[in-house]
Amino acid sequence: MSAVLVDTDIVSMVFKGDSRAERYRRYLTGNILAVSFMTVAELHRWALSRNWGAPRRAEMKDLLNKVTEAKKAAEANLISRREETAAMRSQANTAKLLADNPTLMRLRELEVLEKIASAGHLNVVLGEKGLAERVVNLL
Repeated sequence: MSAVLVDTDIVSMVFKGDSRAERYRRYLTGNILAVSFMTVAELHRWALSRNWGAPRRAEMKDLLNKVTEAKKAAEANLISRREETAAMRSQANTAKLLADNPTLMRLRELEVLEKIASAGHLNVVLGEKGLAERVVNLL
């Protein structure tokens, strides 16, 4: 997905349903659309100079709002992907630290056990030979 800055003429063609807009459809579809402040100003001036009624001005405003919403959604998506990447990087770094430091891994195990125990009633069900010794050693 790419960002596409759409010129006033193209916005006008799309808005009016002009057949010439089809030439640009491949650039518009599936991309983040943006318009400059000048395009917004030109469109408003155009509506005023042609004495558009309230319904037609509202339709234009809706079109411009859709462009703004799409841009904001794309920005939010980018932020989410960056946060996910940072979280994965942090988890990978933590896993490497724990793998390289058995004492640190043991400390993490104890922290998790403490958190579980402090959350309420702790039930330990033992069934495998040797598991009981490992739990007792852990405690």
